[in-house]
Amino acid sequence: MDGADRHAPRKAIRLTPALFKAAADGPVTLSETAPSARTEARGVLRMTLRPADLLAGAGVAAGCLVRTRDGRTGVVRLPSRGGADRAADAAGTGALDAWPFVALTDDGTAVDVALGRADRFERLLFYADVAQGAADFRGPAAEAVFTAGPGRTWRIPLDSAPAPAGACAVALLVPGPGGLELRREVRWYRAKWRTSYRRVLARDYRFA
Repeated sequence: MDGADRHAPRKAIRLTPALFKAAADGPVTLSETAPSARTEARGVLRMTLRPADLLAGAGVAAGCLVRTRDGRTGVVRLPSRGGADRAADAAGTGALDAWPFVALTDDGTAVDVALGRADRFERLLFYADVAQGAADFRGPAAEAVFTAGPGRTWRIPLDSAPAPAGACAVALLVPGPGGLELRREVRWYRAKWRTSYRRVLARDYRFA
């Protein structure tokens, strides 16, 4: 199995300029030099894949691997057509008011996280992948946009996909001092027929 091809929230708090960026004055891009943002654990954090209509039409969907402090793990994503990942489908499309406190939108292009449950999370991995049999990830310039209320927006461009690429580990959300830390990943996985990207991601990020 091929691995990688290269090497949030009402109020941002206590940011170190060299590593962290706040989004109080409009969208901020998380880059390799400033890959992280810290946020208080309140409200709802949403990751949206854009442009949503073009990506959904190309079979690209968002997902989230969840690990909570009680040791439970699951995958929030659109239902699989096959049975290969039946065990990993325990979380289904998720819920905000019950475990895993993460939910997928109906079209599969956005993931919501109940930040008020931050004390339950060990780590979350946001990702995007392409349905089996669909084209690879290349196409319209894509980005993941994280929002947490007015004026709290972080962008992660997904425009460096190698050819071919069928999945991308977008970002991690982990507990940090005084809140949560959103960390840019942008780690690409090559497209292969019959590949279960979720299993590869779970292995690489120790969710299994």
